[in-house]
Amino acid sequence: MTTHVIAEIASTIKGKVDRASFTAALKNAHNVGLHGIFPPWTPSAKAPAGVAPGMSNPYVFFAEAKNTNFVLLKNEVWNLATNTYVPLPKS
Repeated sequence: MTTHVIAEIASTIKGKVDRASFTAALKNAHNVGLHGIFPPWTPSAKAPAGVAPGMSNPYVFFAEAKNTNFVLLKNEVWNLATNTYVPLPKS
């Protein structure tokens, strides 16, 4: 998924792709699609209370591979801000 996000954001850059242009594109990215696997991501979103600054998505998804698919182990996600399982975020 990380490679997809990098490619998606880099594709918005006009001209040379370097650290400065990628950082600017990252700051301007909103609702980056994650193929319905995870909710859309906005890198510059404010960190939720209790989460380190710069971390805009506090959710950890635990999954296992079954045949050719990834399946969530629980119908909940681990929230780093609250250190608890919470319902899946709405996309």
